Amino acid sequence: MQTRGVTMEALLEAHTRLVAALRSPSCYKHPATTVDVIETHISTVLLAGAYAYKIKKPIRLPFLDFSTLAKRQHYCVEEHRLNCRLAPEWYLGVVPIVNSGNEVAVEGEGKVLDYALKMRRFPQQALLDCRLAAGELLPDAVTRLADCIALFHRRAARADETDTALQAEQRLRPVTDNLAELNELLATDMPAERIAFKRAEEFLSRQRECLAAWFEERQAHGYVRECHGDLHLGNVALLAASNELVVFDAIEFDPLLRWLDVIDEVAFTTMDLEHRQANCFSGLFLNAYLQRTGDYAGLTALRFYQCHRALVRAKVNLLRAQQLAEDAEGSNRSEALNYLHQAAAYTDPGWPQLVITHGPSASGKSTLARQLSEHAGFIWLRADIERKRLGGLSAETQSGSALNQGLYTPEATDKTYRHMFELAESLLGAGFPVVIDASFLQYRQRIAAAHLAHRANVAFVIVGCVVKPDELRRRLKQRALDEQVSEADIDVLEHQLSHCDPLTDKELLCFSEVDSSLRSNWIQALQAGPQTSQTGLHPLAVE
Repeated sequence: MQTRGVTMEALLEAHTRLVAALRSPSCYKHPATTVDVIETHISTVLLAGAYAYKIKKPIRLPFLDFSTLAKRQHYCVEEHRLNCRLAPEWYLGVVPIVNSGNEVAVEGEGKVLDYALKMRRFPQQALLDCRLAAGELLPDAVTRLADCIALFHRRAARADETDTALQAEQRLRPVTDNLAELNELLATDMPAERIAFKRAEEFLSRQRECLAAWFEERQAHGYVRECHGDLHLGNVALLAASNELVVFDAIEFDPLLRWLDVIDEVAFTTMDLEHRQANCFSGLFLNAYLQRTGDYAGLTALRFYQCHRALVRAKVNLLRAQQLAEDAEGSNRSEALNYLHQAAAYTDPGWPQLVITHGPSASGKSTLARQLSEHAGFIWLRADIERKRLGGLSAETQSGSALNQGLYTPEATDKTYRHMFELAESLLGAGFPVVIDASFLQYRQRIAAAHLAHRANVAFVIVGCVVKPDELRRRLKQRALDEQVSEADIDVLEHQLSHCDPLTDKELLCFSEVDSSLRSNWIQALQAGPQTSQTGLHPLAVE
């Protein structure tokens, strides 16, 4: 391949020589005792002292073109703009790399050899993939990341619904392109790669056809935004000293890879967590994001995008295998196969079932629902949050509503339950298990949920913890001292205790009382499915 008479091989050789020269600390204006180098399939990053310098490789691939100096400068500037949205204090600008007096220098005067994006440096062990591997990633960081991305998506530039360059056919072009590029990279002598790829390819084709109208509607409804585009764990750092999350390395080289449906971005993060065997964190991230944004409709295409993202990572690993020496190629090809198998796994239909919680305030309903969302893949619909969303409030905002007033009138409560039932019906239809986290103290509320499960043809389970009233009162007094989403107080509890409908004999067939010592077994039983459960999880016959 040639670029204006210069072969790509010659450009890469020049890049290699430049990087070798830049390994000398004398190239930099600031102190640097050593210079470390990180290679990706499209960039070289030099770690010198307190700073990092990212240089684009002079390459042309089907999805990017860095083949000229002008293009590399342009994309450095674009990358700086995009990343200043999430990490303005870490991206310091674009600097020239020059030949100054026959010496290579960064930020000097002389003939420009290339450009670099200058960033503040943080330890490699701060990256979330390293934190996770070291057992240092905690749930709080995952929740904060979900909150960060939800806020970022809310503020991100929104695609005009009349912009034909960003309509569904164009936005989905990277899916088609990636399939074609990946097909060319697959080995002819490895049938396991081909089988997994074919299964994923057919799934994406079917889903794309079935969801054609849905993809179009998402842009009209404002869900297509200028996103990050590459939101995996290796592009997020958690700094030990400040506990700050830094999201970096947004995609600059192709607008279609960052002008995304926001659920596509969420799919990448959840896929990456699941690839690293951190399914509990995937469930935590997904539900935290959904509760923050309310974008449950996006789950219609979650598995489509997860499958696509796994195939993208398979391609990246195969490209990297081509660039590496033969002795290092095996690990990248093996990782690519793992991604191909993961992509194929997303084609399996889900195991939808409906679980509702039961019990007064402070009885542990949200704890049960959270465990289901993290450990069994349930989508967690939380009445305390959806009630406020319907009232135009954020989850943290206190409405100040007294018992039977404001957001807590009987009419508002009925509206909240109807809203959650509508969400649940859609999610069950898309193949997701759902847990509705609400009191369900009235028989009419529970039987409405049972009818919903019957219409969806899924198993129905009622779960709850039986807690003595004095303990409930103690918990509520303690809760009042902490910041809580729930606004229930003692008055609300006393009203609940005196106005609840007991479970009927038929409902008791579906009821599972769960104490803390049995929760793990109970969750495993739900994952296995009602037909193999030994915990009394029987579908409720609805007449």
